[in-house]
Amino acid sequence: MQRKIVCIFSIFLFISAYTSAHNNTQSKCIATDISLKIYIEHDPIEILNDTAFSLYSCEGDGSEENPYVIENYKIESFGFLSNGIYVTGTTSHFIIRDCFTLSEYIGINVHDVASGTAVIQNNTCIGTTTMGGGICVSNTYGFSILDNVCSNFAVAIHTNQASHMIISGNIVSDCLYHGIGIRYSSNAEIYENRIENCSMFGVEIVGITSSNNLVYQNIFINNGLVETYNVDNERFGNITSQAYDEGMNNKWYLEQTKTGNIWSDYSGKGDYAIDGPSDSVDKYPQKFGDKTSINLIQYIVSLGFIATLFMLKSKKLAKKK
Repeated sequence: MQRKIVCIFSIFLFISAYTSAHNNTQSKCIATDISLKIYIEHDPIEILNDTAFSLYSCEGDGSEENPYVIENYKIESFGFLSNGIYVTGTTSHFIIRDCFTLSEYIGINVHDVASGTAVIQNNTCIGTTTMGGGICVSNTYGFSILDNVCSNFAVAIHTNQASHMIISGNIVSDCLYHGIGIRYSSNAEIYENRIENCSMFGVEIVGITSSNNLVYQNIFINNGLVETYNVDNERFGNITSQAYDEGMNNKWYLEQTKTGNIWSDYSGKGDYAIDGPSDSVDKYPQKFGDKTSINLIQYIVSLGFIATLFMLKSKKLAKKK
């Protein structure tokens, strides 16, 4: 287990170094560098109503101008259906930021909160079982998922019956199914994310009610690692692209600026066809690989930090035994 966790850390820190070096118009993703953070170890957080924010001594008063803040926690959660941070049934404004979750199922789970009250920003969510999701938001409207790192889940970022959301600046990788899953959700703006090494699709849009979603200026790298897809055991097909769309009126480019997405498998000619019954295309696709470089020094430093974390974790487990 420990070796697997270290491997996961290596992957996302490598992506962090790679992305920070790729400082041009093709990528503005913001990576989380955990080596610069000091976390407070904490048990899983469960907020079931507005008064529960005070139980965790959250800063703020829940107003739009001064939202409650959950931040700087390191949380490990174990067990099927477990959550690192769970918020539901609230009307207060809140931000979950700068937290680190290591979980067997879900890192951050937000369900059925008031419209326009939730921001999830600059967190790192690592899975240990390739189950569940890194960040899951359901039955919620008007929220933002910004600048997070999610790796080694079934789906890194997952929305269900949600609307009017911004998903931007996130780095997701190594998922059993999809990087970003949009299910029965509409009016999402998904841009400047980096999605890499997911077995099925980098972005998957499911359900005919998933409409008016806008996907542009994302970087798709080596997704679609298996030959076929299976959507809810109802729709099957061969994977021919790194994304899937079965919704209505979704756009995979920004017409105003004629900006599409960056695809590692794009041939450089014509449109980029999106898998799925909607017959969507990226009209302005771009090839991946131009003007990119890797900051090896940052990568080596990051690996040193990983080794330190591993040794400390090993000593802690040895003491428990």
